[in-house]
Amino acid sequence: MTELDARPNRILPILLVVSLGVALVLLILGSGPAGETPLADERASEVLAALGVATRVPTRVPTTPRAVYVATPRPTVPLIETPPPRVDHYTLRRPIASAHTDQVASFYLYGSRGGGAYPIHHGVEFVNPLGTPVLAAADGTVVFAGEDLHRVVGARSGFYGLAIILEHTDAWQGERVYTVYGHVSEVRVAEGEWVQAGQVIGLVGEEGAAEGPHLHFEVRYAENAYSATVNPELWLEPQPGLGTLAAWIGTLDGEPLPELRVVIARASSPGVPYRELLTYPETQVNPDPSWGENLVVGDLPSGEWVLQIYHNGRHYEERFTVQPGVTSFLTVRVAS
Repeated sequence: MTELDARPNRILPILLVVSLGVALVLLILGSGPAGETPLADERASEVLAALGVATRVPTRVPTTPRAVYVATPRPTVPLIETPPPRVDHYTLRRPIASAHTDQVASFYLYGSRGGGAYPIHHGVEFVNPLGTPVLAAADGTVVFAGEDLHRVVGARSGFYGLAIILEHTDAWQGERVYTVYGHVSEVRVAEGEWVQAGQVIGLVGEEGAAEGPHLHFEVRYAENAYSATVNPELWLEPQPGLGTLAAWIGTLDGEPLPELRVVIARASSPGVPYRELLTYPETQVNPDPSWGENLVVGDLPSGEWVLQIYHNGRHYEERFTVQPGVTSFLTVRVAS
């Protein structure tokens, strides 16, 4: 072999070493914990890949951060075999006086989608005309009052339009409790102000993401966050002569069944539906800290009832009794 023929064989190892060295320098400059710092240049990954060196996939960082708030989903928890004491905590008054419509609207309950027309609901509705007085549900301090365009307190900016949030003195199980009053047309309190239960704090409106005049009412437990809501019907005292059903419906191995159709009927007329509703969805809403439920039926007349569900081609029925002014708890387990 001549000297001219041998020269390329000597140059090739040198070029390979130099290329590998450059690629490794680029990797070091762009390395870091996955998801925190992107590679300095995506071409570094291409060079290393060509040389057979494995690298993580480059991550592009957006040039402008998103301004849209997204609530952190919380999964519906499995049935707790040894739950905390299941006791009533009707510590809140209804935010609408009895002279007006103070019943929770059944078409858009907590955790429901309004028949599929709306997003998962984090509160309940009190449908009333514009200007109906909105009342503080309990003694507390105003921690938010006004427009939510620049300070996001719901699903996104402008979600409530005008809103009021109270932090309440009487906590539950050592945690703070907050109530939210959304879509109001007028705010009559200021942040930092102390209010008493039953005090007029605003007026019913249709501001923000509202399709008509009503009060959107939320209860937040342990944290003033849109992802920390619980079902208000377990905090609002039932109407006179009425009671509440809290139920957990799931499989034999303890997994909840999300958005399962449930029929409530009187025991004397099991074939005549009184209420039809769904269990909580898989994420975004939370069970009550005391009841651990995935279904609530509020303001049921006292007496004997039957809960009916269909799952995997089988029909299940469970009888229960409603007593006035208290919550009854029912556990229903079905085959997977």
